[in-house]
Amino acid sequence: MAVYPLARLVGLREHRRDDARSRQQAAHQAVLQAADEVKKRERELEEYKVWREEEIERRYAAIKEQVLEQQELEEFKAGLAQLNARDAILTEAIAQAEHELDKAKEEEEKTHVALLECTKALGKLEEHRKQWLRSQAVLEEQQADLELEDFHGKALTDV
Repeated sequence: MAVYPLARLVGLREHRRDDARSRQQAAHQAVLQAADEVKKRERELEEYKVWREEEIERRYAAIKEQVLEQQELEEFKAGLAQLNARDAILTEAIAQAEHELDKAKEEEEKTHVALLECTKALGKLEEHRKQWLRSQAVLEEQQADLELEDFHGKALTDV
């Protein structure tokens, strides 16, 4: 039986498909990690908010019943403002993590499309190979019939 003339191309397409599958799996893992990072940042913000409220209560309790000078009051207010500034930093970290998640999802979609394209190209070659094998079988059968006719034809003329 003859060797499929596009066998090397099939091997190349299979290799490309396998690479695309690996990239798609890596992209999926990146999405999972980015989603975990978003959850971690959100949890961190929630924990900070709880802590901040408790800290504000502790600070107010510490100055309650005290007479503060203007400078001490300004320092107290600045300390509260720093607590709120940390809130904004954590919120920005969440936004950044969500942005990274969106990028990871886009990359996963690109790798998925690439995998589909590779699989489709390989499928076309596999279909062509099946057709080629059928035509080869027909050609081999015809060749066998011709050889048989030649054999029978010679045998009859020899008699």
